[in-house]
Amino acid sequence: MKTADIEVTVFDQPSGNIIALIAGSVPGEGKRPRCRANAMVFVDRAPEVTITTLRALTLAEMTQTIEMMQRFESQLRDLVAAYGPRDALVEPSAGGAIREAATKLVRHHLDAVEVHPCDEHDDAVRARSCIPEVQDLHAALQR
Repeated sequence: MKTADIEVTVFDQPSGNIIALIAGSVPGEGKRPRCRANAMVFVDRAPEVTITTLRALTLAEMTQTIEMMQRFESQLRDLVAAYGPRDALVEPSAGGAIREAATKLVRHHLDAVEVHPCDEHDDAVRARSCIPEVQDLHAALQR
């Protein structure tokens, strides 16, 4: 199984207000990655993060994705600390780019779980059918 990869590009001079780019991916079959995370680090505001997955992930792919996302977040925080505005690392309690990305990832997995119609809108029930890492991430996001 191929390993997850993270690429970082730091510009000598900002391109507009973008000083750095970071891209992380979990390889899939062929050339398309199973999961991809991208971020733009700005000189004047908090970074923008996007995460995409091709489909629901297997257990092994989920483990790789979580590992990649942890390294991705660490790299992103380092870049923002070095090049971003001073207040970009201070996240409001209900927001933040990493929190938003994690919420999207959990939502993707919760939506892939089939439940009884009466539990359709109960994410706690859906989370119990997910792997432990998704359950933990879901619980952390509820705090």
